[in-house]
Amino acid sequence: MKKKNKILKTVLYCFRLMYRSTKFTFICHIVVSSLLSLYALLNVNMLKWIIDILTDKTSQSNKIYYAVIAYILALVLYELLQSLKKILWDHSYEKARNSFLRAVYEKLIAMPMEYVDSERGRDAVDDVVWMAELLPDMAYDIWECIYVLVKFCIVFFALIVFHPKFTLIALGLIIPSVIGELVSSRQSDSLRRKKAPSARKIRYYRWLLTDRVPAKDIRMYDLSEPLTRRYEEERKTYQKAYRELDRKHVIISTATEIIKYGGEVLFSLAAIMMALGGKLTIGDMTLYIGYIVIASNSFERLTGSVCNICFNLPRQLARVFEYEEMPGEEVTGELRLSPEEFESLEFEKVYFKYPTSDQFVLKGVSFVIRRGEKVSMVGINGSGKSTIIKVMLGLYKIDSGVIRINGIPMEKYRIQDVRRLFSVLFQSYAQYALTLRETIGLSSPDRMDDDGKMFDVMQRSGVSEFYNKFSDGLETYVTKQFSDDGVELSRGQHQKLALCRAYFKDAPIIILDEPSSALDAEAEDRIFGDFEHISQGKTGIMISHRISGSRMADKIIVIQDGVVCECGTHEELVSCESGVYAGLYQMQKKKYTVERT
Repeated sequence: MKKKNKILKTVLYCFRLMYRSTKFTFICHIVVSSLLSLYALLNVNMLKWIIDILTDKTSQSNKIYYAVIAYILALVLYELLQSLKKILWDHSYEKARNSFLRAVYEKLIAMPMEYVDSERGRDAVDDVVWMAELLPDMAYDIWECIYVLVKFCIVFFALIVFHPKFTLIALGLIIPSVIGELVSSRQSDSLRRKKAPSARKIRYYRWLLTDRVPAKDIRMYDLSEPLTRRYEEERKTYQKAYRELDRKHVIISTATEIIKYGGEVLFSLAAIMMALGGKLTIGDMTLYIGYIVIASNSFERLTGSVCNICFNLPRQLARVFEYEEMPGEEVTGELRLSPEEFESLEFEKVYFKYPTSDQFVLKGVSFVIRRGEKVSMVGINGSGKSTIIKVMLGLYKIDSGVIRINGIPMEKYRIQDVRRLFSVLFQSYAQYALTLRETIGLSSPDRMDDDGKMFDVMQRSGVSEFYNKFSDGLETYVTKQFSDDGVELSRGQHQKLALCRAYFKDAPIIILDEPSSALDAEAEDRIFGDFEHISQGKTGIMISHRISGSRMADKIIVIQDGVVCECGTHEELVSCESGVYAGLYQMQKKKYTVERT
């Protein structure tokens, strides 16, 4: 019963996908395909008619002309329907594929970041996206079973009446071919899943060798040969696995096809012998030989599709169902929270580890940040600073502890309202291939036409210094990917744009995660200075491993190995000479002194 439910679920899913995305076009395609499937029957019957006229000495000569004209008209109609079928299918296929991919992307957006960041998550997405190419074909194959069955039944009953023994032998010899195709399909699907990481590597190496972004490094460090070698090694290993599988499939396919056609040959010989013995006319012999070919192809197609629907499709679509049923971000909160209502943010004994690891990244982190405070989080790389930001934003779900906003656990609020509290410059910021206006305005799309605000944040972030590069002003692309009039920017300039985007959102809490990682000293001083003078009751959180930006903070939180080991002002922490902060301060002070001399 469980197996039947899976099959029914698979069939209904495929049909719903096609019907919801294409409706009228899909129905038209089914009707045209049904008519085309009956053409094979019409064709052999018309050939029988023509041969009977030619071999009948008493037949009137004008009959042959009518028969040939009818045959030509049927052929022209067949070609027209074939063209119409292709147009309808291309339209249906593309719409169904795009509809499925849109659902995949919408689901991906709703998934927890810790899953998206994991290898398991990347493999699942690759797997489901690959299914987008197959699902429309699956729906068509399922429907095709119906009219292939109708066609098969018509010729089967005619053949059984004619010669039951040779008919059953011919059809029985098709079964090995169906089994071989089913086994080959399963082996191919299994290998594709196994080689998914290798396929990603190949795509990555190809991107390195062909894209404009890494092009300068490739030339500067003469990486073309070593990268090409890696690409070829990975590609050859990948293709070798498929060649070995293809070799097995060719052997199996050749053997089963010989067996299959052996049955058709036996039947055809029996029909020829009966015609030579005067038991059949030449026309009837042609008809039955045509029927056995139709029956053979229909039976192979029908049994193959049924086996595929019963065994392969449920297993393949199980991964789609698993993906769709995966829980998204837990949106349990119903409390509303406006940005103006923010008063405090508290971490209490927060623990977090990645789903694929047993090691905690955060180990009982506790601190409080109040409205209007300027907070600096300091620690060496890998200490857990950026992870704190991700759990603060609700991107990662904590394992234990509690995060409170205004004294209320964060999960009680709507996650969308929580994220509206924050403007963030991430350490790994996105570089958008859009216009300058869009690149800045993405953080607040409803205010994208506010030129005054845009110029203000460009001034604050330092974008105004290279604004004269943009020939079309705010409508200039920040890349040459879509327009030769676009502007290629440095990494530091892209970071200034990301900072500009964070400022443009104008949220009550602004988070700068390693904001000076790609900036020069002057730009770094500007950011630190701007951070010090954040006004209008805004709260600032700066994440950095550099001590120089911490002096102006109201509170410094020192993170070490996922633990808050120290907390206080710059003066308080420096005075504790044995402390972690004081050690970092002295080390960076010496380095700065050496560089100055």
